[in-house]
Amino acid sequence: MMAGILMSLALPDPRWGLMVAVLLPALWRLRQVAMAWALLGLIVGAVNGVLWLDTRLPGACLGQTLIIKGRIDTLPTTELAVWGRWRVQAELVVQGLSDDQCKGPKRIRVSQHLDATQWDQSLRYGATVSGPMRLRSVSSQLNPGTLPDQARWAARTVDAAATVMGPLDQVAQSHW
Repeated sequence: MMAGILMSLALPDPRWGLMVAVLLPALWRLRQVAMAWALLGLIVGAVNGVLWLDTRLPGACLGQTLIIKGRIDTLPTTELAVWGRWRVQAELVVQGLSDDQCKGPKRIRVSQHLDATQWDQSLRYGATVSGPMRLRSVSSQLNPGTLPDQARWAARTVDAAATVMGPLDQVAQSHW
């Protein structure tokens, strides 16, 4: 089965792997169990690829500023940026986008740049936020000068990244 999953990575489009499902009953009947398991792995890998393609950020949405609404799902990290401002980053579970054509990402990595006087506006864990954000793709292994963390984003189901471009409306969720 693992061989089939690895074979699915070599396909130019994961939908080709779904076509192998036609061969599976014939191989099972001919007692080619090892080949049938490999093809089953290929089908599982292809289904996973098709589901991943559905959550990707469409290319037409890259660089667009949209009103995004969602819930902050991770503890925000804070670091001092090179240019003297603070960068706050967290992951956001998307609840709504202002443009229907950009509906794909379910989870977005959000970056916010603040001065020291703007701490009251920083991202808060568990809060529901809404505001203008510019969409971009997550960094990848193919971009020179970036860390190879595409696999980490895929494992965490982060489908896109965004930068906060204006004031956010934040509503804190009450937890016991």
